[in-house]
Amino acid sequence: MAKKYDYFNCFTQMSKIAFEQANLLSATLNEYSQDTIQEKIAIMHNLERDADQLRHELLERLLHEFLPPFDHEDITNLIERLDDVCDTIDDVLMRFYMYDIHTVRSDVENICQGIIDCTNELSELVEQFKNYKKEPKPLLKMINDVNKIEEIGDSYYMESTHKLFCSN
Repeated sequence: MAKKYDYFNCFTQMSKIAFEQANLLSATLNEYSQDTIQEKIAIMHNLERDADQLRHELLERLLHEFLPPFDHEDITNLIERLDDVCDTIDDVLMRFYMYDIHTVRSDVENICQGIIDCTNELSELVEQFKNYKKEPKPLLKMINDVNKIEEIGDSYYMESTHKLFCSN
C-alpha cells in the first residue's frame, strides 16, 4: 500500500517558501542595487519554482487520492492561492528589472514589512491547519490576524501610491 500523502506538510512548505520570498524581497529592496537585481531575481525564481513543484506534486497526488483530508476542490483552491502568493512576490522583483527601476522609495520598507508579517502569520496559520477539526478557534483568530495585516498593507499601498502621483 502506498504511503499516504501529507497535504498539510505541502501547505506548510508552500507557506514557508512565501515567507522566505518575503524576506528576500525586503532584503533586496532595502539594499537595492541594479548591479545585483538579476542575481536576486534568480534566487527568488528558484524559490518560486520550488513552490510550483510542490503544487504540481500535490495536484498529481490529489488526482489519485480517494479520500483526501478534505474536499478536492478546497485542497485545489488552497494550493492555488498559496501558489498565487509565491508567484506575486516573485513578480515584484521581475518588475523592478523590467521597468528599469534605479532607486527605491523609503515607503517601500513598510510595504515589505507588511508582506513579511502577513506571510509569517500565514505560515503559522497553515502549520496549525492540520488541527482544524480539533481546535478551530485558534485558526479563526489567525485568519483575522492575517486580514488585519493585509488591511494595514493596503493602507500603506494606498498612501504610497498617493505620494507617488500627487505633487506636494
